[in-house]
Amino acid sequence: MHSHSLGYYGISLSATNLNSDIFVSSILTSLIEIPSYIFCTFVMDYWGRKPFFSSSLILTGVACIPVGLLEDGNVLKTILPLVGM
Repeated sequence: MHSHSLGYYGISLSATNLNSDIFVSSILTSLIEIPSYIFCTFVMDYWGRKPFFSSSLILTGVACIPVGLLEDGNVLKTILPLVGM
């Protein structure tokens, strides 16, 4: 399994911890999928597969590493994992 897949599925499986309400967290992770697929399709056609893959891994790391340092209830603790997805 590729590292990109592990990051994506790790964030998806822990999505219930994004917000205090499990249903809101599930809705947010589902809604982020649609624009991300469209965005990825166009950017991959423009940049190519390898630069897009490496930049998406960097973005995921930059977005998700600070989440562990944030306090509960912070709005960034919800937004940053969604950006990492």
